[in-house]
Amino acid sequence: MEYHYTWEFATYFEPVVGWLHRVGFFSFYIHLPVNSVLGTILFLSVYPRLYRDPVLSQMNHRRRRWWLSIYYGVSWLTMTSFGVGLKTMIIEELDYQERQWFEPYIAPGHLYISTVCIVYLVFLLKRKRGAIDWVLAGYIQVALIVGYIIGVRRIVGEDIEGALSGVFLNLFFIACNYDVVRRLRSGVSVALPTRAGVSSSEAV
Repeated sequence: MEYHYTWEFATYFEPVVGWLHRVGFFSFYIHLPVNSVLGTILFLSVYPRLYRDPVLSQMNHRRRRWWLSIYYGVSWLTMTSFGVGLKTMIIEELDYQERQWFEPYIAPGHLYISTVCIVYLVFLLKRKRGAIDWVLAGYIQVALIVGYIIGVRRIVGEDIEGALSGVFLNLFFIACNYDVVRRLRSGVSVALPTRAGVSSSEAV
């Protein structure tokens, strides 16, 4: 079975990606359910800590469940994006009828999305805010800005189904963006009184 890679660096993944391609794992009816199950397992592994999250604990049951569904989406996206990143390393696995100029960017783009989701989950699980959180938030924010651009392009440049997917994506990104900013601000609001208290005690 002859196949070709979309970018040169992908050849380093040949032992894994090539084998998955040859056994037919990248079939839509196989890789999507498997990655969805893995995403669900990832969510269940972090669920206990997310449920006890100080930010969520201040919400009523309905709002907490809504945010947990967002976090499930992030967990699901972590694994599915990783799987699609592996799948799109091979030209024969792409869904396009003709060769596209952006083929070399599809796989690294999806792998990047997967890393952003992992960083977001790490950001959620951290209980004490510090300087590193601003680095994590910046990494997430860059991805969200790119996501907004892709969502808008789908809304204005594709058919009704593509436009609706663009609207859904942007709503999802807005929710995540709000969550990141809210958590950063809550960390600042907690830290400021402490510093003020230390300054006062030093003055006395």
